[in-house]
Amino acid sequence: MKKWWPVLFLPLLVCVVYHRAYYAQFVLWDDDALIMNNAMLNMPLWGALTTAFTIYYHGDYFPLTLMSYWTDIQLFGVNARAMHLENLFLQALNVSLLYVFLKKITESHIIALVTSLFYAIHPLQTETVMWISERKSLISAFFTFASLNFYLESYSTLEKKRRVFLGLAVLFYVLAGLAKATSILLPGLFILIDFYKIPGNRKRQIFRALPSLLCAAGLIFMRITAYSVSVGNVAGDLFSFERILNIPTMSLNAIGFYLQKFFVPRHLAALYINYELTDVVIVWSIAVFVLLAVLAFLIKKQRDLSSKFFFLWFILFLIPVLQIFPRINYVNDRYMYLPIIGFVATLLCLFSAKWISAMIRYQVWIVIILALALGIPSYGLSKVWETNENLWLNVIENYPGSVIAHNNLGLDYQDKGQFEKAIKHYTTILGYSVNDKTKLLAYNNLANVYSDPRFLGRDFNRTIALLKEGLSKVARMRDSYEMRANLAITYKKTKQFEMARVFFQDLLKDLKNEPDYRFQWLVPIIQTHMDTLPK
Repeated sequence: MKKWWPVLFLPLLVCVVYHRAYYAQFVLWDDDALIMNNAMLNMPLWGALTTAFTIYYHGDYFPLTLMSYWTDIQLFGVNARAMHLENLFLQALNVSLLYVFLKKITESHIIALVTSLFYAIHPLQTETVMWISERKSLISAFFTFASLNFYLESYSTLEKKRRVFLGLAVLFYVLAGLAKATSILLPGLFILIDFYKIPGNRKRQIFRALPSLLCAAGLIFMRITAYSVSVGNVAGDLFSFERILNIPTMSLNAIGFYLQKFFVPRHLAALYINYELTDVVIVWSIAVFVLLAVLAFLIKKQRDLSSKFFFLWFILFLIPVLQIFPRINYVNDRYMYLPIIGFVATLLCLFSAKWISAMIRYQVWIVIILALALGIPSYGLSKVWETNENLWLNVIENYPGSVIAHNNLGLDYQDKGQFEKAIKHYTTILGYSVNDKTKLLAYNNLANVYSDPRFLGRDFNRTIALLKEGLSKVARMRDSYEMRANLAITYKKTKQFEMARVFFQDLLKDLKNEPDYRFQWLVPIIQTHMDTLPK
């Protein structure tokens, strides 16, 4: 039992560092669309299952995550505390599973312990643990670690057990992919393990690799389909000359961002500025390339599996978020949730056996120092995710020009009846030169302020003017849905019933043909308003 004390200690540490999850609320950052306004979560079991597995949400496909939310709603209702505690439980469970796997594959208690510590409570992990909508990463990680543990067990001396464990490894890999696409390249690690475990046996290597590779092809297809549903012209995004030319610098710059935040985890935020090619970015990308090349050279000189395995881990889990395949967000803290394991373990595997032996002797002090060095800033950062106001004030403090942050903070103030503060943030956005779908939200939200019955300056004419102005700037139909709904509702309030009816009917027709499920929350609202229109 003495050898396995981290299996109990690490989960306890997670619960201590992130105990603010017990008090945390929902935030206006996918929690509203995924949970609070998601009609699927109120469906009967079969309806929820068929919906979860046949819809795409904002360029993604994660049916298992949706079903986990559905289960929460059935058990606890729309309860932020229960959902946050489930996130906390999953992180605690994951860190134990990870430690077991790392100890098996490295045969080193200290490498497994230190790597698991970084995974458990590094400040970069705070977003994933403290944000309900990032449940997908936690579920995917659980199935990923389980899959890897089963894959190692598939080298059992008994033929029957080998097949069972291999089948379980592939099954859990698929489940990981159905929770989130991050683990989609996991078969690459399976192949490397086979290369070392059964060298020269090509026939057996192919037999073991084929099932997971076929599943990977299916998961990649679903990912591409989901993205194409969200953006429309996926071929144009994927193969545009300018984008292909930028991939090396975008990817290297993103890796540099993650390494910088790993070593100096300051100014962490829910959102960061988008990529922009500059001379500084080019120099930084070259520096990152040289660093990776040096690291690869040092790893190549190692004879054992461990350093190569974990360097490949770092790369494979980062590839899905390096803009090789387009993403809506450029960089985010949560994208290091699994790659951090590979990076830390790679560095530790490069240490000499003498250093590792010394670390074992001082493991208690190492644990204390790391727990304090990582846990204290993570505990402080967890407060940012306690409330919607805290979250977006933090983003604006670090990136004052964030349109999404001003919009979501305005919505929070509007909900609290602090209308002057809300108007200030919306008008700040309208003063920006940027003209995209995020700015369009400000027209809609400001219009809602002027139609709010609690607002002393209520003005329906101002509401209609703002909505029409916003609609005149819309480039994609799906960016118009909410504004059109609000305009129709305003026409109804001002007794322009025929205008309202026309808008409602046209909107329902468009929503019926909309493949991205995140807009379907509008349908029951529109239908209710239509049912109460005078004949």
